[in-house]
Amino acid sequence: NFVFTTSSDGTCVVYDPRANIVSMTWSVKNALSCSDISGFIVATGSDKDLNNISNPIIYNESHGDDVTFIKFHEENTNMVFSSDVDGLISCSDYKLGNEDESLQMVLNEGTSVSSFNFLGNSKEYLSCLTHTENLSVWDLNNVTRIKSYGDLRTPFLETPSKFNYALNSMTFDNHLYTFCGSQSGALYLYHIGLNEIKLYESFLNGHSDIVRTCEYNQQKDYFISGGEDGIISFWTKQLE
Repeated sequence: NFVFTTSSDGTCVVYDPRANIVSMTWSVKNALSCSDISGFIVATGSDKDLNNISNPIIYNESHGDDVTFIKFHEENTNMVFSSDVDGLISCSDYKLGNEDESLQMVLNEGTSVSSFNFLGNSKEYLSCLTHTENLSVWDLNNVTRIKSYGDLRTPFLETPSKFNYALNSMTFDNHLYTFCGSQSGALYLYHIGLNEIKLYESFLNGHSDIVRTCEYNQQKDYFISGGEDGIISFWTKQLE
């Protein structure tokens, strides 16, 4: 029922869209590049040590460059995954406290990671998008890459639905989909098959600039997106 956002000025805001009000806000010293929330636990990533927050759990050695994305595992909610510009995705159990003991696994994508998501009935797979718009799928149980799709833009360079960047991957009815966007704010949802990628749905007129994030609320069946135009859009179109 709440929308949680972080921004480059270090501001964290909690919105209540039902009442159209800001429920909570606070600020930290440095820019926040990514965040996720699980219950009452908030995880944020930055390019610097956020040492002015009272009693945070800080992992200084997990990444050697800017943290690009962070997400709690949907089944094992004490597991927090984070990625960086170096192409590493690390998984830590924050309940173990000590950084060395908390580290559970490291995936090496090989290039800067833009986002990732969890797939499968037990969320035992991870889909990874890079800043070069490459998509791959990892098996978390075996810590191995099982599929690489390459640059998602390549099949659509000469089509009306061509896009400039990939945003996020997610699953509906055990099928993999990826949100992609254009410089003018158009959103496209692509179905990612084993050997074929095709346009599934278009979401237009919600943004006038680059879209930076898009998430799906499966329980309520809506999408929420945020872009460089400062707009947060809700999409209520039903998927069929």
